[in-house]
Amino acid sequence: MKKEKKIPLLLKDMYNFNISIDEIKSIELCNDLPNCDTLENILGTLYVIEGATLGGEIVAKKLENIFKKEIYFFNSYKENIREMWKSFCNVLNDYAKNNIDKEEEIIKSSENTYFKFNEWLKKIPQHGF
Repeated sequence: MKKEKKIPLLLKDMYNFNISIDEIKSIELCNDLPNCDTLENILGTLYVIEGATLGGEIVAKKLENIFKKEIYFFNSYKENIREMWKSFCNVLNDYAKNNIDKEEEIIKSSENTYFKFNEWLKKIPQHGF
C-alpha cells in the first residue's frame, strides 16, 4: 500500500484519539531516512516496514479492545495482512537465495532502518491517553 493511502488512515486514528492538528503539525518528520539506493537496501527497509505492519495487527486489536474504537492505520491491509507478509517474504527469500552474496547487505539495511526509525520515534512527544 502506498504511503499516500496510509497517511489518511494515520490521521484518522490520530483524530479519533483526540490528537490535535497542532500536535500533529508539531511532529518532526524523519529526515534521517534509510538509504534506498540499491535493491538490497530497499528490501531491508521494506522488511522493517512490512514487519511493523504485521505487528500492527496485534497493536490494532489491543487498542480496539481498550478504546472501543476502530483502528485504521494498523489495519491498512485488513484481512490480507498475513497474505501480504507472506508475499513479501517470498520475494525477499527468493532474492536472497538467488543472490547469496547480497544477503548481508539486506540484513544491514534492515538493522539500519530499525535504528533510524527508533531514533526518530524517541523524538516524538508522547500523547497521554
